[in-house]
Amino acid sequence: MHDYHPGLEGYDEEHVWQDGCEECEDRGKRLAFWTLDEGNSRKMLERAKRWGKGETVNMSRCERQLIQILGWSQRYQ
Repeated sequence: MHDYHPGLEGYDEEHVWQDGCEECEDRGKRLAFWTLDEGNSRKMLERAKRWGKGETVNMSRCERQLIQILGWSQRYQ
């Protein structure tokens, strides 16, 4: 179950998954890309592309962890 995201330190409404939320952090570790809806999965892939090209991207550590584990950022370098 997710924690109340707006109450978390460092909350950012642009993040797909929130740092400090036990469920979000667990999803990043479990490669739970399949839990994202269509809009958020596209958002995550777009961030991976931009990050792989060396752009500064506003995303949580949970998101970065998933992208790194899946190797998405390297695909777009």
